[in-house]
Amino acid sequence: MARPKMTKLACGHYSDNGKCEICLAREAMEAAQAAAREATASRPDPTIPAPAAAAPESVAAVLGTGEPTAGVYDIPDSIYFKDPLKAYGTESLSGSSARFLIPPSTPAHYRWRMDHQNDPTPAMIFGSAVHALTLETAELAIFEGSAWNSVAGRKFLIEHDPDGDEAPILAKDVAAAKAMAYSLRHHQIVAKALTNGRAEQAMFAQDPDTGIWLRGKLDYLQQAVKDRLVITDVKTTQDAYFGEFSRSAAKLSYHVSDAHYARIVKLLGLAKRVTMIYATVESHPPYLVSVHQISDEDLRRGDELDQLAIRTFARCLETGDWPGYPNKINKLTLPVYAARSEEEALLSAEEGDQQ
Repeated sequence: MARPKMTKLACGHYSDNGKCEICLAREAMEAAQAAAREATASRPDPTIPAPAAAAPESVAAVLGTGEPTAGVYDIPDSIYFKDPLKAYGTESLSGSSARFLIPPSTPAHYRWRMDHQNDPTPAMIFGSAVHALTLETAELAIFEGSAWNSVAGRKFLIEHDPDGDEAPILAKDVAAAKAMAYSLRHHQIVAKALTNGRAEQAMFAQDPDTGIWLRGKLDYLQQAVKDRLVITDVKTTQDAYFGEFSRSAAKLSYHVSDAHYARIVKLLGLAKRVTMIYATVESHPPYLVSVHQISDEDLRRGDELDQLAIRTFARCLETGDWPGYPNKINKLTLPVYAARSEEEALLSAEEGDQQ
């Protein structure tokens, strides 16, 4: 079903019916509260379309009034990435940020990143356009200029909110974005994974051990079959080869975010088993697609690391202390390759002296 066309109102917000739900917060909250009561009565199911009505954009109305309500929500990135739980006087831990709470990162790194989020890079804007075409969640807003860092480019991004129903893209990138989306949607595995579910779903649940809130934004959430549920994450990349993606997955701790999403799904009672697949597409001809799944052993370790991140997050929230590196002197052992190279240099010099 096609999404309604959003228009920008005089107040700066977006709506599909000419009314600003943010400014009419009371009306929106009452609607959200009624929806929350209905959701509580039955288990949340992300595959059942919501009633055809404009969803309130007020942050406090997204998860209910008074107290947040766990569940699956269809909310824009502009609300999700600013963390809706802040409207309730707390914060939530997302799947993509959990890795910043565990070594080699520190809680201090996490806190700084959350408080100093940067504007999207050109690569991120392009990736969002490919996502929109692949998942059919937004229309393209084409900018005829050559770059986003111009005055006209920045103005265009303000007028065409990447988090709305339009996905900004440079005119020179349109053909590549469409080709990449075509490759993804016509790949045998990906095409099957992007059916019988809903795109861009935001999940919220409360950890029973610490009481903190967890959140995750999924590209595509399929309907559970028996007790198994499949989540698909679309990735644009220069190299979709499995060996290269393995290195990227390790660097970005995808196994930790996988475990985080699976934890939320299970807490919500959506499924007992979760499978996460990565549909990667190369951003250059012939726009090849490769699908990946992280091993069970790595996911087991990712689950333990996610638990560590949750405990650390809970402790930091309670104390207000976001520590950096330990206050001690670290005794270093230089890497083996450095020692080997230096030993060879010393041996070579010794042999030269003997000649």
